[in-house]
Amino acid sequence: MYNIDNVEYSKFIDNNILLTSCQKKILKRLIFNKNKFYIKPQSNKQIFTFVYNANKQQNIIKTSHIMLLFNKFISYHHSIKLVNIIYNEKLSDINVIHKILEYKKNYKLIIDKNDINHTCSSWKYILQKLALTVQSYFSKINFDIKTLKYLDVGCGDGFKSDMFGRYLNIMNDNIFGTDIPNWGPYTNTQRQVIQKNNFQFIKNNNINFENNSFDLVSCFLMLHHVEDLHKILSEIKRIIKPNGILIIIEHDCHDDFDHLIIDILHTCFGFIIDNNKNIIKSPNYSQYFNRWQWDFIFHKHNFKYIKSNYIFNSLDHDTRFDHIYYSIYSNIK
Repeated sequence: MYNIDNVEYSKFIDNNILLTSCQKKILKRLIFNKNKFYIKPQSNKQIFTFVYNANKQQNIIKTSHIMLLFNKFISYHHSIKLVNIIYNEKLSDINVIHKILEYKKNYKLIIDKNDINHTCSSWKYILQKLALTVQSYFSKINFDIKTLKYLDVGCGDGFKSDMFGRYLNIMNDNIFGTDIPNWGPYTNTQRQVIQKNNFQFIKNNNINFENNSFDLVSCFLMLHHVEDLHKILSEIKRIIKPNGILIIIEHDCHDDFDHLIIDILHTCFGFIIDNNKNIIKSPNYSQYFNRWQWDFIFHKHNFKYIKSNYIFNSLDHDTRFDHIYYSIYSNIK
């Protein structure tokens, strides 16, 4: 568990020139506005709690978020139906998942050929856009990106690592990955995208690469699963060259609704996609922060903020229920 000193964080917010006075007030109030109705995954009641409180507050946006999550697996019609059933019958999480699986059997995603948003996969769209941002930064500091050495921490099967590296025009020999031996659906036998000699396991929170090895390090939606965050960030700092770049993708988690729906996302994907039947009883470790808290954490580890923005996977910026964003930092040594 990573503990943020709220007094220090409040001062950090007060001194942040990127925030308006209204934003500062709201962010400081949010410090004390958590765990009003949040309950843990083991309760088996997270989904009902989310739906109940969205209904209680007449919050149509939050209700649409849970429907968007369900729509990953089932039709729009069934998503509406399921939300009503959850509220009226107070379904447990496991019963909701069984309902999703029941609806899913007869659901086939029909892609409208006229819908341009299906031209690219979500990650392809995201990583191409992110690559342009990174290339723009390196060009400003006159860095030859062809010689760049890149490491993806928490690389999973290496698919996104390889994709991002190729969009940056990095040579295969310079694309590296590291992860723990087993995580979710990823095992040792599934790490074949990254070249064999370019992959190392994370053991005891130690990243097995030399000091100042990399120009660019990425952490794509993995830092919130790290128990010893201080240690991992210290290791990341150690292996990045002076003035090298760290880029993260994370959830921007502000309140109990955000906390719940990201948990629910992990539960649904863990059970339905990864076939982890024990995901509710034994959920993966997770700790979420909002983007300003992440900035504060990286500031404490002597990383300099460069740029951040919310991430969408369509031109029209369709709502994402998981509130993901990217931030880019420079390593100050």
